[in-house]
Amino acid sequence: MTPDSFSDLALFLVCLGILHRCWWVQTDRAAIGLAGLLIGFAAALGVLRFSTWTEIGDLVKGVHQFASVLAAVAGFPMLALGIVRPDSTVARYRAGAWWCAFVIGGFGVAVWVLGFKPWAQLVPAVSALAMLVALRKPEVGRNRALRALGVGFLFVGFTAVVLLTPTDLLFGLVTRVQLLHYALVVGLPLIVLGAPRVNS
Repeated sequence: MTPDSFSDLALFLVCLGILHRCWWVQTDRAAIGLAGLLIGFAAALGVLRFSTWTEIGDLVKGVHQFASVLAAVAGFPMLALGIVRPDSTVARYRAGAWWCAFVIGGFGVAVWVLGFKPWAQLVPAVSALAMLVALRKPEVGRNRALRALGVGFLFVGFTAVVLLTPTDLLFGLVTRVQLLHYALVVGLPLIVLGAPRVNS
């Protein structure tokens, strides 16, 4: 297993936990659960793409790229929606979450396919910024602190993608993609654990 594949595996396992918690255990957090599904699916394909199995890697390369773009332009907005508007119909119910992700994701993929590649970086950053701004709402203090820390890790990962080149090694240990994955591995659970409570 390569370092890239391992970082994808760690992200996949975290997203699997988020999906389980927010899709089946807490059934009123559909948007967050769907975000876990979209990001986790891209990570699962990344495990295959960057594995030592060259044939499988070549086979899933295009699908992994598409899934990664979809996770960026739909997964992160769904996460932000589940945090910023937890009581909304889209955030609470699966049908609403699916339809919203379909519309947002379809638009985002179309923008990316038409040539505006930075869209896949801009949307996650704006989503994280929305979650940061939402911290100003009066809520349970401990939850806000966890969420703030989680969003901070997201910004660390996003900054690495923008500032580092694909061949750069941070401290001689990790590439920018690996750093992004590990930042998400830490940040996403903190955000979910710090998610505001849904009013019944």
